[in-house]
Formats: sequence, C-alpha cells, structure tokens
Amino acid sequence: VSGGGGGGGGVKRSRRGSVKAASSVVLTRGLAPGMVRLACGETHVSVSEAHLGKLWALYARSRPSPMPPAAAERFPEAAFCVVARQLSLQGGHEGAGGMQAACPPSVFETLRQDLGVTRELFASPLNCAFPRFCSASADVDADFGSAGSFFLHTPRPGAYLANPPFDPAVVAAMAVRMEALLEASDLAGERLTFVCVVPAWTKPRGPHLPAWQRLAGSPHTTCALTLPRAQHAYVDGEQQLRGKGHACGRSRHDTSLLVLQSAAAAREVPFTEPMQARLRRAFSLANTGEHPLQKTANGC
Repeated sequence: VSGGGGGGGGVKRSRRGSVKAASSVVLTRGLAPGMVRLACGETHVSVSEAHLGKLWALYARSRPSPMPPAAAERFPEAAFCVVARQLSLQGGHEGAGGMQAACPPSVFETLRQDLGVTRELFASPLNCAFPRFCSASADVDADFGSAGSFFLHTPRPGAYLANPPFDPAVVAAMAVRMEALLEASDLAGERLTFVCVVPAWTKPRGPHLPAWQRLAGSPHTTCALTLPRAQHAYVDGEQQLRGKGHACGRSRHDTSLLVLQSAAAAREVPFTEPMQARLRRAFSLANTGEHPLQKTANGC
C-alpha cells in the first residue's frame, strides 16, 4: 500500500488508482480528497489516507522487519475488517461515532509526562493514541496492537487511561473490575493508576447516578475533577472519515475526571494540584490545537 506510510509486496495499482491485493480487498484512491475506499466484493467502507497510514504503522509494528510478503499482502483485508467492524458498532451509520470519540492529543501527552500513562483501556486502532491498547474487538484489532478486552486483561503495574463508551452498564462493570485490580495491587504492594473519563452523571436520582457513584465512591479514588460543559473538547468520533486531519467537538455535558490509585501509587506518584491544573488545560478548547466544532463529540 503506498501513500500514508504504507508499502508492501503483493499489492498492485491499476491505472484508475485502485489497489488490488491478494486478500481480494480493493483500495481505491481519488474518489474524495484525502480518502480511500476499501471494497470487498460489493461491500465497501471509507477511511482517510492518514488513518490508513496509521493502521499500516500499527500493523507493521507487531511484525518482523522486513515484513514477510504474505503479511504485507494481508494488510488491506485486515484494515477493511477494522473499519467495517467500527462501522457496524455504530449501527452502520458513518455519522454515529459518538461512542468512539477520543481525548484530545494534548491530554495524552500531559498524562504521559505527569503519570507515565502509555496505554488506553478502551480504544480502537482508529482512535488509539498509543501502540498498545485494549479494545472490544480483539478478533480484528489484535493485528494492530490490541491486547483484547479490558475486562479480560490484567494490566501490569503502571498508569492507564480509561475513556469507556458512555454507557452506564459499561462504566459500572469497569468500576468493579478496577476495584478488584487495585485491591490485588495493594496486596502485592504495586503501583497502579487509572485515569477515568466519564460523564458527570451526578443528577440526584438520575438513572445513571449509581454507575458514576461506583467510581467516585471507590476507596481508591484519590482525585475527582469536573470539566464544565462547552468548556472542553473531545476528538470527533468520526475522525477516520475526515480527509484532512481531525476536529475537536465541544462537549455538551459535564465530564468527570476520576483518578483511582493503589496505595503504593497514591503514595509514590500522587496526582498533585499542578498536575490537575495541567490536565484541565489539556482538555480545554483553547489548548486542543484543533478547530472546535459545534456538534457533540462524545455525547451521552
């Protein structure tokens, strides 16, 4: 695959700008600026050149260098499966990516510098910021660095970002799983930190309040911040469909940033007030470095 960082044996380009691979998936460029169409028979999906290049980089990272020709030939098929799976999770609608929105790049950099965060617990190859992550679709995402579902994964000591789908059942299950992992880390004397990004479901007697309380009320919660609505942003959940970069969308709800830590982590790497201030700035519209859209990016 050429363009956007790709290159591999067994891939041929036709005069019309199509790329036909041994996997029978056809890549066609030029139908829209900055976009690529991946077609398998009569089924096709679209992805930006930039995100196709990102997929290639993730795919190549987990394989020997130089990449075996057979693996390179399989890339278009693997990429098609990732894009098609995400589209199916959105109900088949390209504009329904609210559950796939991500934190702004400035947030990842701030957390990496301050807490050593280098992995996400809820991501996909299309929206991940780090080369290793957990995702809901390990069967197609494993080729691109996924360690599988967070609920089946036991993280090593360290710090992790959790930006789950804004579904109360998922958030409640995440809280239960995190509590078990933190208790185990306490017994082992290990450092473990989770930075959770969820809606501020704090309305009294609200239907989602119990899920939020499971996190906020955890004995391992060392910090709870609230980001006011319309004053912070998320990266558009349809970022892979934008031919030129990605945009940040203003949140239409308050967001809770909850930090859960094992005893060792809280003692040795506390989430200090200067760190809290830096994280607030990283989420703000003024510091995302992207154009703030009026639409919801990660609405609930």
